[in-house]
Amino acid sequence: MIYYVTSTRVPMSALIAYAHAFAGAVPGDLPTIHYLHTAPHEHEAEQGERILKRHEEQPGRPIIAVSLAELPLLRLLRRVGEGRLSPSDLTVIVLTTLDGSDEVTEVRLRVDARGEFLDVWPNGFFDARDAELFYEAP
Repeated sequence: MIYYVTSTRVPMSALIAYAHAFAGAVPGDLPTIHYLHTAPHEHEAEQGERILKRHEEQPGRPIIAVSLAELPLLRLLRRVGEGRLSPSDLTVIVLTTLDGSDEVTEVRLRVDARGEFLDVWPNGFFDARDAELFYEAP
């Protein structure tokens, strides 16, 4: 199982604290925690490949991947769509603040067999990404 922990409106320090607390609650073997740093753009997707490789090498051991970058997650979603990773083996956890509150909330997003989210990304993160990707010049 891969738990991909990311955030909107929550600092990395909170993600790290959450990952360590969450590790104690994961059933089964003690999970490995990977902190994915923001790398040059072409290397971020490779971080997703390394997480997938670790999952394939140790299928029974949970992995917690912590990152503010979207490309490692996008690579994992792509691998789900290709059938290389089961949607049941990927849990996306977003820490966020909702409705102007300062309280941090955990939002879990489900993924389908195509590697698409079944749930809405909180605070429109991927909507903002689409605006950047599909920009049309005036």
